[in-house]
Amino acid sequence: MTVSLADLDDALAKDKLTGKDLAEIFLEEMLADPMVRLVMEADGVSEMQLRHLYAGGRASQADKETWDADTTGTSPQENSQIQAAENEGMPTQRE
Repeated sequence: MTVSLADLDDALAKDKLTGKDLAEIFLEEMLADPMVRLVMEADGVSEMQLRHLYAGGRASQADKETWDADTTGTSPQENSQIQAAENEGMPTQRE
């Protein structure tokens, strides 16, 4: 991919004006996409989990508690069904 120097300077100026990190801007645009929201819902991923991932582990304690509450909503049986579906067609390990 080639970007002109003028376009790069323009993008950098916009980044400085917003005061937001580039990853934060990308995350906001991604979360605004309805297709991304559908995939998140299908995969059982919450907005809080993505924000935690993009924060690089710098989430506050309240965010961590909310994230933990989001992940405890699935039962062990549901988790095993999800794992079985994810591993479908994969070779099994010999014991």
